[in-house]
Amino acid sequence: MMLATYRTSHCGSSRRLGFTLLEMLMAVTITTIITVALYAIFDQTQKAFRAGIAQVDVYESARATSEIFDRDIVRLALNPLEQEFNRTVLPDDLNFYQYPFNIWLDDRAPYATVGNAIQQQAVFTAQQNILFFTRRNDEVTVTGFFNQPLNINWAGGSRPANIPQISRLYRFTRTVRQSDLTPALLQLYLTTFRNGPAASLDDPTRPFQEVTTGVIHLRWNLFGANGQWWQNATHPLLFKSAGGNSPLVGMTAGGLLVPAQVEYELMIMEEELLEQFILLAESNTQQARNYIAENLQEIHLIRKRVSTSLYQ
Repeated sequence: MMLATYRTSHCGSSRRLGFTLLEMLMAVTITTIITVALYAIFDQTQKAFRAGIAQVDVYESARATSEIFDRDIVRLALNPLEQEFNRTVLPDDLNFYQYPFNIWLDDRAPYATVGNAIQQQAVFTAQQNILFFTRRNDEVTVTGFFNQPLNINWAGGSRPANIPQISRLYRFTRTVRQSDLTPALLQLYLTTFRNGPAASLDDPTRPFQEVTTGVIHLRWNLFGANGQWWQNATHPLLFKSAGGNSPLVGMTAGGLLVPAQVEYELMIMEEELLEQFILLAESNTQQARNYIAENLQEIHLIRKRVSTSLYQ
């Protein structure tokens, strides 16, 4: 009797071991919520990291391009052939095949819009080629920057007017001893430059070197010693041609006139954005245009003004 009572008392005072089904469900639910939250944080961190790496790559390319621009602009010099003329006025029928020059800026670049972006305002882009001279000791280098449009199989056959042109940027150089530079040789250099890198693929001397790709905007602004913007300036040694018989459509400076400062505006697309844009452009140009407009934050702009050595 006493043994039975002890067992009853013992059983009544014993504690249950383990969890109920409700407790298990609550634990699993809480663990799942924590796991999903941690995964979301990890995924966002990875996306930010990848975006940062992509931006670093673009900035690195843009920074390297900027350094090339700076180095060449600082050494900008007078054309030795132009110095021989020592003229104070350029003729109205300026033509490279008759007259040399100090600097030439191409204004035949196509203009387009990068979508109707912020507050319905269109962002205008341009791609301008430029050619000038640098000198080191007794050597003269004809230096230029040329935009070669990317070969894209546009849906519909051709690039729509409301989509920006995207180019690969090349640097052109031809170095010669100052005493060996002749008008005929200079004409050959300019012709080679104007024909572009695609026409020089078989040239063993390789006058064009690739600088960067994904360029949707490259604009050059020239300034005089008084800070005047040459594009709006009127000067007897500045020639501006909008077409006609002159092969140098754009702006040409001759005589002893060279810009005191050169400003460049460079816009480059990130590699992933460029790849996706090309894929869309080959299937639906409107989607490609919208894609750029929605991802303007992945297009980087560098703007810098550099003084030339003659005015430092």
